[in-house]
Amino acid sequence: MTEKLRPGVFSRYSAGPAGGYTGVRNAGLIAKGAAEKTGWAATPAELAALFPAEGDAALRQAGDWLLRHGAGRLWAASVADDSGYAAAFAASEGVDGLDTLLCDGATAAVAAAFAESLAAAAENRRERVGVLAVGADSPALAAAAAAGSERLLVTAGTASETEGETGSALLLGAALAGALLRRTAPDLNLGGAVMEGLAACSPARTEAQVEAALRGGVVPFELVGEQVECVRGVTSRADSTWRDISTLLTVDDVMVSVRERLTAALRGVRSSAQSLEAVASLVTVLLREKEEAGLLSGWSAPVVYTKAEDPSVCVVELSFGVARVVSRITVTASIAL
Repeated sequence: MTEKLRPGVFSRYSAGPAGGYTGVRNAGLIAKGAAEKTGWAATPAELAALFPAEGDAALRQAGDWLLRHGAGRLWAASVADDSGYAAAFAASEGVDGLDTLLCDGATAAVAAAFAESLAAAAENRRERVGVLAVGADSPALAAAAAAGSERLLVTAGTASETEGETGSALLLGAALAGALLRRTAPDLNLGGAVMEGLAACSPARTEAQVEAALRGGVVPFELVGEQVECVRGVTSRADSTWRDISTLLTVDDVMVSVRERLTAALRGVRSSAQSLEAVASLVTVLLREKEEAGLLSGWSAPVVYTKAEDPSVCVVELSFGVARVVSRITVTASIAL
């Protein structure tokens, strides 16, 4: 992390194998449109007024879905072609308060740029999750491989709100983004989550194709009865540490909470031993709260000190384990006959 001179509380994390949603979240949408523009909308009517052209139809449909299924407000950016995504991503990095950002750029190059943008935003204390909507498995797998990010989910396939209607990849991505926006806790389990409001999805996959998608960091969906369900919310960083998006959401929740708790105390912090012990106590209380909420599997006492070369910088070192969401139960039986 780049060393900053701006006063404030900053954070970073590294991870490896382990030794009540009460507000309204804002969404972002970057998609092809008639002309390049950006703006905020709080209602479908405001979105339609902002993007009225016929070429904005797909963007309006996805934005309307987000506003009806979880987003309090929507920041939207339209791009004329693939060359416009870089500028739109850069613009989104400066937008505060975005929780989930949806994009329709289905190429590996756009996926890589999207992942870099999400990381850059998080570096500047604007943590958010990205959803990249791709229409078919092969390009989705290529996009996930190019991104390789714990902050980005890649969806594959199309969906529609009514039977027989032409499916949309962006609508399927919007359904997943809506589920993320509506989460009631950071340890969200998307396995088997119903995509409310969708009537159909495609393609129908074999079990081998589902496994290939999951192992490749792509989120597959299936029609179960009359409901469209997410098979599992895997990220494009398809390793055992960051495979499920719930891990990243939990880490973000803890780190943001620590920053907020320490920001409130920043003006009173000094380099004295007593003051540093008070900082450690604040963080200890928070970690205990997160453990009691079931988000952490364990933690170590924080280590707090000031830098020898610059005593105005206070360093808080944390070590905690994330309580993982269980996605599979294997039953082994020994039967006597």
